[in-house]
Amino acid sequence: MNNLFSVADKATLVTGGTSGIGRAVASHFVSQGAKVAISGRRESGAGIATEIGARFIQADVSSLESNKQMIQSAHELLGKLDVLILNAGVGPLEKTIEALSVEEMRDSFALNFDAVFAGIHHSIPYLNEGASIIVTSSAAALTTAPTYGAYSPAKAACLMLARTAATEFGGRFRVNCVLPGPFATEMLTPDDHEYRWRRRYRRSVACALRRKSLVRISFWPPRPVVVPPGHSLPATTVFPLAPA
Repeated sequence: MNNLFSVADKATLVTGGTSGIGRAVASHFVSQGAKVAISGRRESGAGIATEIGARFIQADVSSLESNKQMIQSAHELLGKLDVLILNAGVGPLEKTIEALSVEEMRDSFALNFDAVFAGIHHSIPYLNEGASIIVTSSAAALTTAPTYGAYSPAKAACLMLARTAATEFGGRFRVNCVLPGPFATEMLTPDDHEYRWRRRYRRSVACALRRKSLVRISFWPPRPVVVPPGHSLPATTVFPLAPA
């Protein structure tokens, strides 16, 4: 059973790995012996990668061409990939549908959905047989709230894309989707004026998940969970993301 969950020597790329959930996942994989590369938009990501023991690839995943170059760079650094974690994205814009512009909606989809599509699309020639693709969506893919008009649809699209990819790839690759609630990361801090509201929101999300009889787990500490290919994994929120 231990071998089933071992990531030792697994070539792993984590997009959005310089902060938040992505950084925590990348750091944990490194601690378990994986060969890890993380991507991020800023040059400062190189220092973060060095700190956690990973390689760094500077990339803007909202750009399809940059996404392609990122995958190719990961292949040059690590060889064919065993694990691809498509985690990069942005949070809700906190605007009503009436207030949203077409450009803002497109930007949200570019960062939260297009990046996932491009990551899967461009990675296929660079994945080992039996590789695992993990998409970070959101609990907002299953339930929404006011001002989530750009965020929830983009995250729901990620969920459906992951399910579709799983049916298409069959036994070649595993594809799963994780649906976390709000986390206390750089994107959301206790000083955020929405912080208390979102804590109430996460409870409503957890209640919704219970009513649907879906799986509920905590992200920290990480515990092995077997998830069949094509299935999503809703997760309740943990504050903070990692132990202090």
